[in-house]
Amino acid sequence: GYDYWALGHVHRREVVAEDPWIVFPGNLQARHIRETGAKGATVVAVEDGRIVSASGECFDVVRFEQLSVDVSECDRRAACEDLVDRALAGARDAADGRLLAVRIELVGRSAADAALRREREAVVASCRDRANAYGDVWVEAVKIATGPVSAASGRDIVETLQLDAEELRAVVREQARGGVESLLAKLPPGLGLADDGLDLRDEATLTTLLAEARDEVVRRLLEADGAHPPETEE
Repeated sequence: GYDYWALGHVHRREVVAEDPWIVFPGNLQARHIRETGAKGATVVAVEDGRIVSASGECFDVVRFEQLSVDVSECDRRAACEDLVDRALAGARDAADGRLLAVRIELVGRSAADAALRREREAVVASCRDRANAYGDVWVEAVKIATGPVSAASGRDIVETLQLDAEELRAVVREQARGGVESLLAKLPPGLGLADDGLDLRDEATLTTLLAEARDEVVRRLLEADGAHPPETEE
C-alpha cells in the first residue's frame, strides 16, 4: 500500500523500481573523492494523490570525479600530459560551472611508462598546472598505474618472467597473507587496518601489488637492455 519508498545510507542515486517508486535519492553534496558524479535530491511530483514522476535535481557545489586516462598509444611523457589535458577539459565541461575535484589515473601499457615513473614529480606538477589553467579544477591526486611494453618477441627473459610470475603468484600470496595475520594477531583487540590503508588480506590488493612488482622488474630489464632509453624533452 505504499506509493513511495525513499531509501537512505547509500550516497548514490538509484531508481530501483517505479511501481511503486523505490528510490535512493543519494546525498546533496559529495564529501570526498569516492563519492563521484552529480549529487542532489529527488523531486517527487504528485497529481490527484498519485505520484507521476520522481526526478533527480543537482544541488552540489563541488563535484568529485576520477579520471582514468589510457596512455597506451603514447611514447612520450608530453603526449600523456596532452591526453590528461583533454580529459580535464571534458570533465570541467560536464561539471556545469561547479568547482571540480579530480583524481587522475594514468593507465595502459605504454612506451612512456618508464619516463612517467622516473619523472613522476614533473608529471604531477604538469597535471596540476593544466588543471589550474582552467581555474575551477583542482587535482586531488595523480596516480601512475601504467605498465611497460614488452618490446620484442626475442626477449626470452621477459617472457619467462611473465610466466614465472603467474606460477609464483599463489606462493607469494600465501606468504603475504601469513605475515599480515601474524602482525594483526599482535595488535590490541579492535585495532586493525584503516579503511583507506593497505590491506594485504584483500585478494584484489595482493593481485595488484604482485602485478606492479612484476612490471617493475620488466621495466628495469627493458631499460637496461636499451629498449626504452631515457626520454629527452625538446
